[in-house]
Amino acid sequence: MRNSFPALATTLTGTGPGLLLAHGATGSIEDNFAPVLPALAAAHTVVAPDYPGSGETPVVDAPLDLAELTDSVVDSAVQRGVGRFAVLGFSLGTLAGTGLGDHGVATLCDHRGDLCLCCHRG
Repeated sequence: MRNSFPALATTLTGTGPGLLLAHGATGSIEDNFAPVLPALAAAHTVVAPDYPGSGETPVVDAPLDLAELTDSVVDSAVQRGVGRFAVLGFSLGTLAGTGLGDHGVATLCDHRGDLCLCCHRG
């Protein structure tokens, strides 16, 4: 992972198989997933990072780099001991999800790019 991103403020909740959430560009975990987070956490260990400038994660001065964002999102799970996980992405989170191939993640996205479900095999 490159060092220009701050550590992402991340919520870790629930128990069960890992599920990494990737929110939209103008949203946050709270904005995009709050209504479904309790249900997801009932059956999964949910790792929910906020991107720079979202939630409690500080803003960065540099432009957003998708590869770096993807690295940071994956790192937020791995640093919390969740090395095997599915990914649920919304909006920009689908792009982050499709970029996970470099991390050994298989991806399946719908044709509109609105939703991305991925599985980390690591």
